[in-house]
Amino acid sequence: MWSFKQKKENISHLVVGLGNPGEKYNNTAHNVGFRVVKKVREEQNFPPFSKDKYLKSEVSRNENTVLLLPQTFMNLSGEAVEKAVKRFNPEKITVVHDEADIPSGEVRLSFDSGSAGHKGVQSVIDHLKSKKFYRIRVGVRETHGKARGIILKNISSDTRKGEDKAIEELINVIEKPEI
Repeated sequence: MWSFKQKKENISHLVVGLGNPGEKYNNTAHNVGFRVVKKVREEQNFPPFSKDKYLKSEVSRNENTVLLLPQTFMNLSGEAVEKAVKRFNPEKITVVHDEADIPSGEVRLSFDSGSAGHKGVQSVIDHLKSKKFYRIRVGVRETHGKARGIILKNISSDTRKGEDKAIEELINVIEKPEI
């Protein structure tokens, strides 16, 4: 499916949580992807994350699935995802991220769709030269306003509810060979 050479391993699923590295971003809306993937790692008994310098990411894996948290900052996430695709040759990719166009507390699953202005997702599309991956979009819109004002603020209880829904959705996506 992917047009990269140098395929070294074969896995069923690459799951990517988008976010920014560093403590100051931990509780921001932009780090929803990190938090959801970390929680799924715990609930699904994946091993602890370890740093992978080549992938510029934190990685956890079981026999069929790799969980990836790029440490490149949001807008450069595609660099890490491209390297992971080259290494692992996944059959399916799912990217979990915040979505400022969706109200807090809501979650949407999409496939083969554009970035809708999300720079982290656009970076993934640009590096993969494809939109053919699943996205779990976690709503973070609290009020009207510009996305930048929303994504770097601390999250609300409604956004936390959306994260819980996204965790359930991601577990379903991981457990189903095909959606």
